[in-house]
Amino acid sequence: MPLNERLLLASVPLLIIDDLGMRKLPLTAAEELLEIIMRRYERASTMLTSNRPVEDWGKLLGDAAAVSAMLDRLLHHGHVLKCGPRELAHQNRLDATGGGGIEEVSMRTIAIFLLIACSWRAPMFAQVTDSSSEAELRAAMAERLKASIDGDTEKIASSLADEYLQTDIYGYVQDKNAWLNEYFKPLASLIKAGKFHWEVYEQKDVQLHIFGDAAVVIGSLEAKGIGARADRERHTWVADPSASFSGTLRFTRIYIKRNGKWLLAALHNAVPLPPNPPAK
Repeated sequence: MPLNERLLLASVPLLIIDDLGMRKLPLTAAEELLEIIMRRYERASTMLTSNRPVEDWGKLLGDAAAVSAMLDRLLHHGHVLKCGPRELAHQNRLDATGGGGIEEVSMRTIAIFLLIACSWRAPMFAQVTDSSSEAELRAAMAERLKASIDGDTEKIASSLADEYLQTDIYGYVQDKNAWLNEYFKPLASLIKAGKFHWEVYEQKDVQLHIFGDAAVVIGSLEAKGIGARADRERHTWVADPSASFSGTLRFTRIYIKRNGKWLLAALHNAVPLPPNPPAK
């Protein structure tokens, strides 16, 4: 499964995985499912149903260690609803005496995991019953993340308010047009040409604080790219097949809601300081 699809599944407010194990799964299923569950852990709700016993999931997915790690996260804040294991099925039988009978038939066992946890401080069902504003904001953020990975200039431009301002890690300030022309469009053209790609582009520790039609979002962005290098003097990107980089940014983003749509109005990036060396 491509990275952008995994990121999209990891970001939706409620993910429902129905009938796990009904079809043959690819060899990478365990690893990819674990990644999605880990990204959603304590951030969003997941519901999973299966007619296969949990103890068979390791064999089913072909990776017992990954399944164990996944179950640890699902069960931490989860609830298991087990239906069955047997039900009564009425069958009309005619025997020599004309009597009827009732026999028991096996019913599938359904394990349902309902993971509800976006924040330790939130009530149990906060994410399920939360306002539509947060769901809309999360959807807008997920769409923008996917557009960044894909190099979709049109979607990125439409996700920004006209007054957009950004401050990069060096303190350089750009407005909407400057950022698009100097930073994003050159990078997007390299992505579209197949000269650059993101190996990792993942948001972590995201916190949302909504105040009516405005919102503050903080978190970190872990990124690893191959095929280009940053030109600090021109604040742009230059193709370089031998170049690669990786790092983590801390970000603060301001969103505003206009005409029912969340738009990014301001962004400030910073690089975390390295830890202090131990005292001698």
